[in-house]
Amino acid sequence: MDNYKIEINAFGKFQVKINDIDVFDNFCRSEKAKEVFRYLLLFKDTKISKEKLLDMFWPGMPLEKAYQNLNSTVYLIRNTFDKVLKKGIGKSIVKSSNQMLWIVLPEDCYYDVEEFKKYIDLAIHEHDEQKRIDYCKKAIDIYKGDMFIEDEYSEWSASFREEYRELLINTLILLVETLYKLKKFDECMYYILKILEIDKYNESAAYYKLSVLISKGLYNQALKFYDEFVTLLKTELEISPPANLKLLYHKIKTQIESENSSKSESEIPNVLNAEEFKKILKIESKKRKTDSSLIEILIENGLITREKILDELLSKLRGSDIISMIGNRIYVLLSGLSNKEESEKIVRRLKEKLNLKGASLSLKNISLNKAVETLHDFT
Repeated sequence: MDNYKIEINAFGKFQVKINDIDVFDNFCRSEKAKEVFRYLLLFKDTKISKEKLLDMFWPGMPLEKAYQNLNSTVYLIRNTFDKVLKKGIGKSIVKSSNQMLWIVLPEDCYYDVEEFKKYIDLAIHEHDEQKRIDYCKKAIDIYKGDMFIEDEYSEWSASFREEYRELLINTLILLVETLYKLKKFDECMYYILKILEIDKYNESAAYYKLSVLISKGLYNQALKFYDEFVTLLKTELEISPPANLKLLYHKIKTQIESENSSKSESEIPNVLNAEEFKKILKIESKKRKTDSSLIEILIENGLITREKILDELLSKLRGSDIISMIGNRIYVLLSGLSNKEESEKIVRRLKEKLNLKGASLSLKNISLNKAVETLHDFT
């Protein structure tokens, strides 16, 4: 096979492909040979002493027997490449001297670990934000899973696996920082969640998730996430949240308080007694063309107080609207409506807001004339 392309993937499933043929799966049954090849691959172009390999892969075995095993294993690796390509190729890839072994890959060989590191380096040194985003995404796409998961229980692989996982997380954080700076909040949140899937304690991801929620005005979601994250850190790691998260938390609380107090008195709906309210209704009902609509809220049980409903209405309605509590009903007169559909939208929105736990409410639009007749008995 004169024209060939070697492709090596270490992330996710380990594969060595030559022209799309998985050579180790098809031509090498020895798991030990695969593991030794993976180890040498980590130190590509670096000579590893044979004694170190003997201690690592055949510990406690008599020296002569261990050397026989090492030589057989190297033969199996080289023979795997020879079977697919031609005799001698294996020796050009797995090189040896009296005391050393090392791997040299052809110049045009694709090795996902090198590609991963290449795009990370490009992203780190790139000043153009869109290009940096593209480089980060390319690196992230290459990472199909942890490195050499086949050697999950081998001591030699753990530190390398952790190292590359950390590189992935740092790249994701760089991507999130850049997307947040460009106000691409939805895309930013997607990658934040990817970080938290890998590392649920990641404080940078938590910081940016809070920042995105604040930027989108989702303060309640931000407070809920903060509480959950703080509880997670406390119960599982026994640590407190970092100062930057605490500052964000106080920012959220301040923003909520500011927005709740930002309504001036003229923007708060009027609350009238029954008599005053009936007078307003009579005036509205006599208009030839009215731009008003009346909502009746019936409290069907005592698990929610009128005061709680009133608080909600005061925070959600406009200064031109009028509220009155009469008997076990609350009436809201909406004014300045452009059409009937606008009133129906407000009713639907109020239903969602007032759907409190344990509450049983009925909200509906009613006729102004009917309301005037119905309310004449109330004083």
